[in-house]
Amino acid sequence: MALLPTSFALPFGNVTVAVAGPGTVYWKGVFNGVLYNSGSVNNSSSITLPQGTMVTFTPEPLTGHHFTNWVVNGYGQGSEIPFVSFTGASGVVIANFDGTLVENPDGTYANANPVPILAAVTTTLRYSSVRINVRGSGTVFWSASYESSSESGSTSVGYSILVPYGGTVTFTATPSKGNGFGGWNVNSASVVSINPYTINNTYTNPATTTLTAIFFTPE
Repeated sequence: MALLPTSFALPFGNVTVAVAGPGTVYWKGVFNGVLYNSGSVNNSSSITLPQGTMVTFTPEPLTGHHFTNWVVNGYGQGSEIPFVSFTGASGVVIANFDGTLVENPDGTYANANPVPILAAVTTTLRYSSVRINVRGSGTVFWSASYESSSESGSTSVGYSILVPYGGTVTFTATPSKGNGFGGWNVNSASVVSINPYTINNTYTNPATTTLTAIFFTPE
């Protein structure tokens, strides 16, 4: 665990990681660009991290089984691997294995095979997800920041990240050798040629943003 300065008090949040079905979830928390803590869960566990920590979750099903999807604070968040989220005051991340997810009449989600939850769900953050698509040959590098926390990554096929409102994500498109960059397609809108391209997550943003990097091979 990285040591933090003692000259100020950090607000912390409790994240409950719960596993429904036959599998394990591995997690790591990065705070202010430094690995703060990491671990694994195969039932249910509450972890304490500074608010704004970027947490990466990776599921590993038992042999002969499969990972189904993520549920965050009662709402389905897809099946991306790994799954990236920022910590808030508190919250619950559930990994479903072998199709244990069921949908409630009000559109929220629950588990047909529930596990004990050790922490109350009283989150103070609202999130939006950003889906990164890649068309053609190239790589998208991304850097997300929220308050004092930051994390970065890259993809050449497709990726989803979960960012709290108030966070910022910057995307940089890098074409493969011999290719060019044609621009971004944002939520099926016209192509934007700005590179790098920055999204500021505000309360007016849609719950999900799809950003497609368009690469081309010159004739």
